[in-house]
Amino acid sequence: MKKNLVLGAIRGYQFSDLAPFVKSLRQTAFDGDVVLLWNTIDDETRRQLEEHDVKLVHFPYRGGALNSWSRFWPWVKPVVALPISDYARTTIYRNILNLAFVRYIHALDFLQRSAGSYDKVLLTDVRDVVFQADPFRDELPGDVVAFLESPQMTYGEEPMNDGWIVENYNHQMLQHLVGQRISCCGTIAGSLSGLLKYLQAFNNEIRHLKSVAHGADTSVHNVLIRRNDFHAFEIAENYQSMVGTVGPAFDEIMIGEDDLVRAPSGRPVPVLHQYDRNARLRSYWSDRFGIQQS
Repeated sequence: MKKNLVLGAIRGYQFSDLAPFVKSLRQTAFDGDVVLLWNTIDDETRRQLEEHDVKLVHFPYRGGALNSWSRFWPWVKPVVALPISDYARTTIYRNILNLAFVRYIHALDFLQRSAGSYDKVLLTDVRDVVFQADPFRDELPGDVVAFLESPQMTYGEEPMNDGWIVENYNHQMLQHLVGQRISCCGTIAGSLSGLLKYLQAFNNEIRHLKSVAHGADTSVHNVLIRRNDFHAFEIAENYQSMVGTVGPAFDEIMIGEDDLVRAPSGRPVPVLHQYDRNARLRSYWSDRFGIQQS
């Protein structure tokens, strides 16, 4: 039987940053593989991750959180639009995209190499994610599942995301998305074949961008799920499927007597994303795993 996979990417974190993610997942019934694509971690962090049965796969990257070479995109874009090989185009992306963006290129590489090895996949952020149950506890509603943020996170009403769409695409694209709920690109799940389709579409979309600045990954993700070229996407309501993304309104969070965040069904939401944006949740998970809050 094929395993399920939780796949993330890290750079520069210490184990204390990753402990809530790793330890909370290992305390659930999840029995699949955990793979972290990594660029820079210290020896102690590597040792502790391996002790928790995390598989580590290195990827090359230049720059910090942002990549100074992204500023050359206006000159590079005409090159990647030419009928060059996929290898040449991807090599350019690896060298020019920022960290949050380039991880999707390396995730595609890994999943292509792993074809046939996995059943279902959760591609996820790491530092701000914790697990309350096996992420694959429930049947996925589609071949690729995107997860909505809070109801107030809507295009036309959310200046940061609106700005990213205008910067990375144009005003016309923003007008097309106005009124649509925003999905966070930090968690997406599906079958292996579905995730491969998603990441290939993601890769293909890059050449059409006006900019590859900060927020381009979120922009591409939301354009893809609303355009849905390959008719594979299901869009799941916040807290009602695999993922709950903690929003700015505390009263939307239903916390049980056991301090777990509940879905409307009363069951714990398997994956909590951006849990650290809520002081109560941040304190609970930090205390649970003995993490010193900064």
